Amino acid sequence: MKRDLDLVRELLLALEAAETSLTVPALAGYSGELVSYHFLLLRDAGLVTLDERGPPHRRKSGYRLTWEGHELLDAAREPHRWQKAKSLIEAAGGVTFDVLKTLLTDLAKQTLGLS
Repeated sequence: MKRDLDLVRELLLALEAAETSLTVPALAGYSGELVSYHFLLLRDAGLVTLDERGPPHRRKSGYRLTWEGHELLDAAREPHRWQKAKSLIEAAGGVTFDVLKTLLTDLAKQTLGLS
């Protein structure tokens, strides 16, 4: 499966909006299999973690954002900044996830006049 950065952003936004930890949500336009795969990618990247609460016989589990997940979402939240970062990535023929995070952070700094 191919990584979909727009889906990554949508999942981070959905997790932030949830009042409790979230099981894998259904998102319009995406198959359940693709969403589940992207949750695994988010977990691998340290952006989400599995949150298990309660006694073992009645344990509830779901995903929640990590500190890093919140940091990335704050950098990617503004739609114009997200689109600009995606355009730059596409023009470069793709980049690593770490470069995307740096790019979003740099664009946020520019917005604040910090660079």
